Amino acid sequence: MPTVTLPLRKAVYVGLGLALFWVLAGRGIWEQGPSAMGVNYAVFALGVALFFSVHAGERPLRKKHLPWLVPILLIALSFFLYENPFVKLVNILVLVPLFACHRVAVSTPNYERLPWNRAWIEHLLRRFFGAIGQTGIAIETIVKTVIPYGTKHIRIVSKAVMGLVIFVVLAFVIFIPLLSAADPAFAEMMRAIADYVRAIADYVRVFISIEWLVRTICFVVLAIVLTAIAASWNRREEVRGESTHGSMDDIVSGVVLGGILLLYVLFLGSQLKSLWVTDLPTEFHQTEVLVKSGFWQLFVLTAINVGLFFVYYRRTRPSVQRLLGVFTVASILLLFSAAKRMAMYVWFYGFSYEKFFASYTVFFALLLFGYLFWCLVRHERRDIMKVLVYGFIWMYSVATILPTEQFIFRANMWLSERSDSRIDLAELRMLSADVYGLVLREQRQRPNNYWEDWLSERRRITSEKQWYEWNVQDVKLRAMNR
Repeated sequence: MPTVTLPLRKAVYVGLGLALFWVLAGRGIWEQGPSAMGVNYAVFALGVALFFSVHAGERPLRKKHLPWLVPILLIALSFFLYENPFVKLVNILVLVPLFACHRVAVSTPNYERLPWNRAWIEHLLRRFFGAIGQTGIAIETIVKTVIPYGTKHIRIVSKAVMGLVIFVVLAFVIFIPLLSAADPAFAEMMRAIADYVRAIADYVRVFISIEWLVRTICFVVLAIVLTAIAASWNRREEVRGESTHGSMDDIVSGVVLGGILLLYVLFLGSQLKSLWVTDLPTEFHQTEVLVKSGFWQLFVLTAINVGLFFVYYRRTRPSVQRLLGVFTVASILLLFSAAKRMAMYVWFYGFSYEKFFASYTVFFALLLFGYLFWCLVRHERRDIMKVLVYGFIWMYSVATILPTEQFIFRANMWLSERSDSRIDLAELRMLSADVYGLVLREQRQRPNNYWEDWLSERRRITSEKQWYEWNVQDVKLRAMNR
């Protein structure tokens, strides 16, 4: 069994406490969905961050912790700030790899001077999935922590349990039936004992249900999983492999990039009629095709340009590198076109989750292409992959603490007042309690029947929540209805 030091013992206790906390306060998501995520999930996410730090026996925060830790804190805070169900579900998926990257990075001694190349990605993936192989060690660590008397005493306890099981089997199969048949008084005594044990079992069954059995299993599994991933993600291990940047053949690269650029220019020329449109079609299907095709152009071109940078950046002569600059400029022009069409889409048909994150992606891509162009005019080589990942993580974490649904509601209410608006305000009923105060004010000014059911449903949902499932919006909603 692994040696259990004092920091490791503390970490196991923290992990057990987190598992117990989730079973008691966080499991409501299976019955109620994202509405059960509030202060409980914020505390759980912060507790996991503390658990990893205690397990690693870390010193105070250092510079390399912050690029990963701050986004984690922002995402954890978003559970407490808003009801937004879509963002909460995405956060659960994002937090796991984000925790993994954070812990693997800060436990890699040479991380700060390490380029994000193939060796780093392989190292990250190996440590991420290496948690599966740490399951046995995690179980042994937990057992040795819970029974802290050494291997000898654990063997004694296990042998005593085994002897007790053998005794019970022999007693009920052989000895009790034979002795009861030989002496009626002994049989009556055994029957009284059996009735007493059965009464105790019936009493215990009242408190121990299938639900609590499932919760116990979840508690054990979660404690083992937390300990296993900490053992893998916190292991100090340097990345071996030097940073190599092989050169690309200038002629081949020039022909490839020049040919793709020619196709790119021809494509832009064929799209001139739709790139700079000043109005949208009346038919909704045609509008969707026009706007969404522009968004997919953005997506594909972003991927192509970033891929070309990874392949050719600082690996050819300056004349070939200039072609990358042309790609960047052309992409920025197309981004402005896509942004304009998205703005018109919002202007006529209103704001939504999809349009908010599409617009946010356009903004992120503009910043990215601006950075790529800046990298081309600089003489020193830049680690593009690191900046790209950091930028995405920070942009997403900031988006989680923005009042997205309030933006959507305010924008649609304002835009719907225009005479040429095509907004259906009834679609706003899909929003969560984040806009309860805005809806209540709107209902008092301009009563409308379709909001009454929505307001009643929001009050019902918040009234059924436990206090540890509340968020800021629940507190405000309860205060409004006193």
